[in-house]
Amino acid sequence: MLSNTWIIYLHWRCAWNFFSLRKGGVRHESAKLERMWGQVDVDMMLLEYGMLEKADLEALYCTSYSTLADLISCGWLYALAVLNMFFGIRRDIRKDQFNPLKMAVQRADTAMGKYLSACVNMTDSERDFRRHAAFTAYRHVEEHLNYHASAPQLRELYELRQWPSLPSAEPLEVFLTE
Repeated sequence: MLSNTWIIYLHWRCAWNFFSLRKGGVRHESAKLERMWGQVDVDMMLLEYGMLEKADLEALYCTSYSTLADLISCGWLYALAVLNMFFGIRRDIRKDQFNPLKMAVQRADTAMGKYLSACVNMTDSERDFRRHAAFTAYRHVEEHLNYHASAPQLRELYELRQWPSLPSAEPLEVFLTE
């Protein structure tokens, strides 16, 4: 059973996600909501409760559902922090700044997908190559975020910076069937 605090937070989170999904909506400065950063794990929980759809998650984070699930499965806090920060700033930056950042996030999504596939279908050396490529792709996203992040946020990313671990078998099977 969820506490009242969690229920209130989830309502605010749903409102924020709805606001963030609106095309051409008001900018954050004009919104009546407190600014929220991404929280992939909570948004995945909202999906389980039927309050978000897979397409909503993919639109919010510019990342495939399978990658989001496997980032949680891997416990790769660095990549999750990068995506959470991306979610938080995406509506506050100009289109000419957003487009390269979005492309970097999408490349990281592709690299993570290739790494997950390599975990099952390829040799150890190929898996290690794909693992390095995924890490490098998320580092590239972080470089874009450096222009918009505060010193404490950059410090957090630095402290979390690590290679992805192997995913657990269950989400990996879901990824391979999609």
